[in-house]
Amino acid sequence: MHPRPTIKSLTFDGQTSWTVFKTQFNVVSSTNGWTDFVKASQLVASLRASAAEVLQGIPADKLTDLTTIEKALEPRFRDSHLTQFYRTELKTRRQKPGESLQELAANVERLMSLAYAECPLDVRESLAAQYFVDAIRDEETQLSTRLMDFTDLKSALAYSMKFESAKTASKISIHARSMEADDDTWKERDDKFESLLKALEKLVESLAAEQNAPRRNPNLTCWKCFKKGHVQRACQVNDVHSRKLTCGRLAEQKIPTLNKSPEEGLKVSTLSGGGNGLYLKGSICDIPCLFLVDTGTNITLLIADLAHKMKERLIYTAPNLTLKTATGEKAKIQGKLDASIECGSRKFQHRVYIADITDSCILGLDFLQKFKFTVDLEKN
Repeated sequence: MHPRPTIKSLTFDGQTSWTVFKTQFNVVSSTNGWTDFVKASQLVASLRASAAEVLQGIPADKLTDLTTIEKALEPRFRDSHLTQFYRTELKTRRQKPGESLQELAANVERLMSLAYAECPLDVRESLAAQYFVDAIRDEETQLSTRLMDFTDLKSALAYSMKFESAKTASKISIHARSMEADDDTWKERDDKFESLLKALEKLVESLAAEQNAPRRNPNLTCWKCFKKGHVQRACQVNDVHSRKLTCGRLAEQKIPTLNKSPEEGLKVSTLSGGGNGLYLKGSICDIPCLFLVDTGTNITLLIADLAHKMKERLIYTAPNLTLKTATGEKAKIQGKLDASIECGSRKFQHRVYIADITDSCILGLDFLQKFKFTVDLEKN
C-alpha cells in the first residue's frame, strides 16, 4: 500500500482572492487528510502580511479553532463586496490594441469567476461567451461570431480565431493579385510623379527666394517690432510666442486664444492604460467606474458604451472631430456631456468628452487642475 502524498500548504497575504485561496486550501487539506485541528494550525501558518494581522484580534485559546479563524478572516477578505465592480468591468470590457483573442478570453474567464462565482456552470459559460463577443474589437469578427450564437466561451474563441485567420489570409491574397495587376501602371505613375516633384521643387525655391527678399520700403511698418522699413514676416526680432509649450503654458507668457472653438487644441497621450496605469475607483453619474489618471491628456474622456447608458443630455460637437495620440492611434469624439463624478466621499460636476477609448474613463489634466488634485506616485 502506497503512502498518501503530502501537498505543501499555500500562503495568503490578503492581496489575492480569499474565495480562490479557501478552495485551494480545502483541496490540500482533504488530500493530506488533515483534521480540523491540523487545518486550523496550517491556516494560521499560511497567513502573511495584512491577513496575519487578523490573528491579533483572536483569543489565544481560539487560535486552534478553525471556525473562529475563518469567521475572523471572511468579513475582511471575502470577495462579495467586489462582485458589482467585477460585473461592471465585464460589461465595459473591450479588446485593447495589440491584445490577442486568447488574452481577451482568458481575462473574461477570470472576471466571470469573480463576478458570477455563485451561478451554475452552464449560465457562466453562456454569459462568458456573450461578454467575449461584445469585447471583440474588429467589427467583422464580432458580427460573424455573434451570428453563430455560441453558448460557451471556448467555442466562441475557436470560431473567432478561425475567422480572423481566414480574413487575414484573404487580405494577403487580394493584395498580391492587386500588386500583379498594377505592375505595368506603376512605372508610368513613377515617371509622372518624378516630373511633378521637380516642378514643385522649382516653385518652392522661387517662393522662398521671394519671401526672403528684404522689403526696403520706408513707408512700411512692422507690426511685430513697430519699426519701419520691413513687414512683420521679414522681422528678425525673436518672438517669445513662438516658443514651445511646456505643460500647456509658456515660460512667462500666456498663449492668446484668438477665437478658438472649445474643441480645438484637445490632446490625448493614450487610449488605454494597459492595466499598468494609475487607476482610481469611483463612479460617474452613479455608475461604478475605474478611472485612468493621465496627466498627458488635457481633457476628460468617457467610453461611448457607458455614455449611452446615462440619462444626461448629450451635447453634440463639430463633425469629424478626432483625437490622435503620440503613437498615432485615433479616436472619434461623438459628443460631450456634463457629468457627476464621484471619487471617495467627494462629488464633482465636470464636462467629459465621449470617444471610442478602451478604459471606462480617463481623468485628464483639466479635471486634476480644476479640482486641485495632487498625484502622489509614491503612494500610488
